[in-house]
Amino acid sequence: MSEKFDTILTNAGLAAVANATITQKQVNFAKLGVGDSNGAYYTPTKEATALRNQKWIGNASSVTTDPDNPNWIVVKAVIPGTVGGFEIRELGIFDENNVLLAIGKLPQTYKPTFSEGSIKELTVKTVFEVTNTSAVTLKIDPSVIYASEKYVDDKVATVVSGLENLQQQLNQHITDPSNIKWIEKVEGTANTLTATHEAIPSYKNGLGVSFPVKLNSTAAMSLNINGLGAIPIKKANGTPFSNGIVNGVYTVRYRDGAFILQGESEVEIGKQIIIPGTTNKAILKGVHDGTGYVEGSPHLLASNIKKGVNIFGVVGTAPSEYDISIVTHNFTDWRDRQPTYTVTWNFPAGFKPVGWAAGLTWDQYVNTAASRKAAHGNGAANATSGSFTTYGSNRYIIMNIDTTYDSAAKVYVARYTIRGGPTDYLDMNDGNIYCQIYWTCVII
Repeated sequence: MSEKFDTILTNAGLAAVANATITQKQVNFAKLGVGDSNGAYYTPTKEATALRNQKWIGNASSVTTDPDNPNWIVVKAVIPGTVGGFEIRELGIFDENNVLLAIGKLPQTYKPTFSEGSIKELTVKTVFEVTNTSAVTLKIDPSVIYASEKYVDDKVATVVSGLENLQQQLNQHITDPSNIKWIEKVEGTANTLTATHEAIPSYKNGLGVSFPVKLNSTAAMSLNINGLGAIPIKKANGTPFSNGIVNGVYTVRYRDGAFILQGESEVEIGKQIIIPGTTNKAILKGVHDGTGYVEGSPHLLASNIKKGVNIFGVVGTAPSEYDISIVTHNFTDWRDRQPTYTVTWNFPAGFKPVGWAAGLTWDQYVNTAASRKAAHGNGAANATSGSFTTYGSNRYIIMNIDTTYDSAAKVYVARYTIRGGPTDYLDMNDGNIYCQIYWTCVII
C-alpha cells in the first residue's frame, strides 16, 4: 500500500483558528520542525501534541496562501547546510510558544552533513487547509528567501515586461507634442532664433517649447527648431511678438504655422481705473492689457496750486494773498435801537492768517477810494471810536472793529457796536447808515 503524504491541523491548531475567528487575534505559524518518526512512517492524527522523534526546529521563512486556492496555507522553512545526519519523515508546525498546531508526513529524505562529504540546504514546504485563512498571520522572513528557477524566470519576465512598458511610455512622453520641451541653448540673431532638440522631429499643433533669450529683440521674432523652418512668434491676440528681453525665458506652443506666446492674455474683466487722491493707490496684480490708467484732471495746473507746493511733479505758482470777502451791512431806524452785530470769517483747515495779536490783518475802508483808507496795525483796540464823514449826498460812520480768534473753531470774529445818542443820526439824508467793511487776509 502506497503512503499518503499530507499535513493536518491538530486539535490545538483547530482550536486556535476557531478562537482567532472569534477574537480577531490571528494564529501565528511561527516555526517548522522535522523528525525521523523513529525510523518508520506513521499516520498523523489531530490528537498529536509533538513529533515522535524531532531532529530539528527553526523559524518559518514564509507563511502565505496558495494563489490558486485561498483556503490553503503554505509554510516554508530552510534547514541550513550545517545541520544533518538524519532521515526526515515527519514535520510539525508550531506557534511562538512551541505548541504543535499542524502535523504532517513527508517522503523520506536524508539530510547529510559536511563530515559525510556532502552539504546542502534543504527547503521544506508543506500545504494544509484551514477554514478561514484570515485568522492566520501570513509572513515572509526576508533573511531566508529561496526561489525555484521557474519562480525566478517568471519574476524576471514580469520585470522585463514592466520595464519595456515603462520605456514605451517614456518614449511616448518624450515625443508627445503637448509636453513642454526645454531648449537649453538658442542661437541665431536677436530676432531670428535657431535651436535644436532631439525630441522634436516635426512641427505639430500643440508642440510646446521653453527657451531663453540672449539678446533684446528689435523686431518681430521667429524660431527655427532642427532646421524645420523659421516659425513666427506671435502674441495671444495674433500680433507679432517683438519685445524679447535678454535673459528672459519664454514658453510658446505651435498652432497652424505660428508659435503662440503662452502666459500672456488680455484682461477681459476687472479692469481698474485709479483716481489720484491724497494717498498712494496700488495697481492690482495681474496681466495689464494697456487699457487701465490713472485718471488725470485738466485742473492740475501750476496756476491752481499754491506757490511752492509740488503735486505729481507740478509746482504751484498761485499767489498766497487773497481778498477774502466784502461784507456790507445796512442799518435802519437807529433812533429805536443800538444793536450789536457779529461778523464771522471762516478759513479752511490748515490756513493761518497772519497779522496783529488776534491773528488777522485787516484794513477798514469808508469808501472804495484808497485815499479814504484808515489802516489799523497790529490790533490796536479802538472799539469805541467813530465819526461822521460826508461823501456826496450820503453820510457814513467810520467804525473801528475789535477782532478775536477762536482757535477751536478756527474762525475769526469781528464784533462792532454803533454808539451815540439818537439825535446823532437825525441829519442823515435818507435816514439810513451805511457801513462798508473791507479786509484782506494773508494765507501761509
